Amino acid sequence: MAESKNKQVYRRFVDEVINKGNLSVIPELYHPNYIDHSAPPGASHEGSIYDQVAQIPKMFRGAFPDVHFTIEEMAEEGDWVATRVTGRAQHLGQPFMGVDPTGWKVEWSSLGFFRIQDGKIAEHYGQPDLMGLRGQITRKWEPGSLDENRAIVTRYVYEVNKQNYDAFDEFVDPAFVDHDPIPGQLPGIPGLKAAYRMFSDAFPDVWFTFEDLIAEGDLVVGRGVIEGTHKGNFMGMAPPTGKRLHWTGTRMFRVKNGKVTEGWINLDFLGLLQQLGVIPTMAEPSGSSAGQDEQPDQRNVAKNKDLIVRYFETIWNRGQLEREPEFVAQDIVVHQSPIPGLREGIAGPLQIVGMFRAAIPDIHLEHTVMFGDGDKVVHRWEAKGHHTAAPLFGANASGKEILMTGINTFRVANDRIVERWGHLDILGLLQQLGLAPTN
Repeated sequence: MAESKNKQVYRRFVDEVINKGNLSVIPELYHPNYIDHSAPPGASHEGSIYDQVAQIPKMFRGAFPDVHFTIEEMAEEGDWVATRVTGRAQHLGQPFMGVDPTGWKVEWSSLGFFRIQDGKIAEHYGQPDLMGLRGQITRKWEPGSLDENRAIVTRYVYEVNKQNYDAFDEFVDPAFVDHDPIPGQLPGIPGLKAAYRMFSDAFPDVWFTFEDLIAEGDLVVGRGVIEGTHKGNFMGMAPPTGKRLHWTGTRMFRVKNGKVTEGWINLDFLGLLQQLGVIPTMAEPSGSSAGQDEQPDQRNVAKNKDLIVRYFETIWNRGQLEREPEFVAQDIVVHQSPIPGLREGIAGPLQIVGMFRAAIPDIHLEHTVMFGDGDKVVHRWEAKGHHTAAPLFGANASGKEILMTGINTFRVANDRIVERWGHLDILGLLQQLGLAPTN
């Protein structure tokens, strides 16, 4: 049976506003005379309906960037819709209810009553279980546990956002090894602090937001987005432009005995340099955002890792592209791609591997690090080969041996890769191709 129009209004609010963060649809969903009878303490009743409604999802998404609501039940009588939802997220962003980000995975419930008038939400009663939620993010973790490792990495990023680099002395090992240093970076904590100051000098308001945090053993990887206003010279390549820039990145850490001991990073340097005007901008990529309607896949992590290993050996190393459907879902969503105009669905990954194999026929990829958590698998990889065939990013074949590195995150469901996030060391590749400055 199809849902009633009133239920569809509420479902659209959950799907669009909460799960996707699309606040622009609020005026379409909320009545001009909307009244929230259960606004949390401190919520403003001033300003437009948009301002009043938007503050709640902004608060939740600011603290829990990956927040996802699942509608468990809806009941309707007259113009009222009663709802029961479950929220799931990880505390990776801003402080929440006075608690700094912890990295804890949390789950909470909420009951709500919504009156629909003229196809829009006009009244609301109900609140999430805020005290239960706060209790989860104030839990204590066991020393040496995955929870502690996530908490340390979460704090690491939060201190970076506050530009409190001296806090590194508390939870970064003095012998810290950065496997992807910036040119001229000193070893240990002093070099790490200087690298971040280089970014904050160029982008004084820079902010790193993890959208996912995955841990296994002593490894933790976070992927997310970075934003900042370009107000200082960046690596000697770009004088200040005043532009507000947005790029993505993946950061991997090793944590031992409560200290961060090693780090790896891959950023979307191509997108960043294009926004800075250092490299010409190519066509904008097409894409779509992935839904999260499924519950997390709890299958054995080892099985998911094996799928990833077989995928790259078969498709990338052997070039058996016709076997892609054995490993990849037809409707896979690729969230980051080195190719502008990437096609949607399974055609996208084929387009990526096809481009690289056409330019580097002997390409061979190896996994240097791999671990999983729930339905996610992360790997850091290295690939070598000779650029002997087709042009690559506009550079003609030179015969040179090319070395590439990157970090990918995959979500697996029903024995297929259904989502993919990835970062290639694009700056290093462009330098090898002669398309970017080397210092």
